[in-house]
Amino acid sequence: MIKLQNKQKKIDVHFLSQGFTLLELTVAISIFALLSLFVIDIYVNISRVYMGSLDARLAQQNVRGAVETITRYIRQSTGITSISASELTLDNPTDGNVNFKLDSGVIKMTKGLQISNLTSKELNIQKFEISESPGIPIILTITIQGEIAEPKSWEKGLSGQGNIEMTTSAVLKGQYY
Repeated sequence: MIKLQNKQKKIDVHFLSQGFTLLELTVAISIFALLSLFVIDIYVNISRVYMGSLDARLAQQNVRGAVETITRYIRQSTGITSISASELTLDNPTDGNVNFKLDSGVIKMTKGLQISNLTSKELNIQKFEISESPGIPIILTITIQGEIAEPKSWEKGLSGQGNIEMTTSAVLKGQYY
């Protein structure tokens, strides 16, 4: 504080410090950086879990679509042309012979000359089993098990190591005539 004296009055001039010291700025920036890293880490982890759950949902939809397609053809078919543990050929009245088989991790459906994939390449199908129960009606049980090719999250450990499995049973339509 500097005191200046004037003949008429005293004037007090205070030099107020404006701004921050270098130490205060360093501490503030460090705290802000730590908080930012914490928030970014939480965001990244939430994104990973979301992407992993998205992969799991897409895999489930993929397998469910394949199971529903195969089941629909079984219910419309009048007979079995051939059956093995991992291949099924049905006699379908509208489409002729329809074949389902596992080929290089993908379930393929063949109708005449048309070949289509029922599952995507990203979902590695490890098991495609068809079993037939004896008796009338003949019940076919289909089991599809796949593995998500590259899970993108920690959810891999939480959801059965990235595996998905579905089983269903269906009866041939032709047995009721």
